[in-house]
Amino acid sequence: MTVLVRKVEPAAWKATADGIHVTEVAADFVFTKNTSREIATERCTLSFWRFDPTTRGWEDEAALAIAGGWKTINDGLYIVVLEENIVRDAGIALRESAGETRVDDLRDHHVDAEALDIGRLNVMAKIIADTIRNAGRVVARSRGDLLTLLANAAEARRLQLAQLPKDLQAQVSGHLNSRKQS
Repeated sequence: MTVLVRKVEPAAWKATADGIHVTEVAADFVFTKNTSREIATERCTLSFWRFDPTTRGWEDEAALAIAGGWKTINDGLYIVVLEENIVRDAGIALRESAGETRVDDLRDHHVDAEALDIGRLNVMAKIIADTIRNAGRVVARSRGDLLTLLANAAEARRLQLAQLPKDLQAQVSGHLNSRKQS
């Protein structure tokens, strides 16, 4: 069994609109211009990271893959954990693709849900909402956790500090320096 993960804001998925049943996803959540990028598609795809949940430390690896693509660490991170077979059984096609992370050995963990039309996007939204609302399969990592993961990856030479965006480089370097002084 493998799982698919992506960044989410759990509170956004728990909210419902007037007249919308708790098991449904309001259209405003999907289509309004003020919605966060919870399920924003690019070229009819939705980005996920794939991991084996029986592998020790996979949750930290997932957080590292996601944070490794950021420009800065402002907050913590919530990751929804979907069972891949549920997504596939719902008729969603998955394609392996290079993930946008600076941790080279994690790039091959990336997949895209592809060929997402309105119907399939709605199916994906329902799977994510159900997982957050009912199964509670959400992994949380604090800002400090993310900086530690990135610092550990830099020390292990899994990512190069010089390749990080300026703000993220300063944050990770500062975290490394504070550890040395402790």
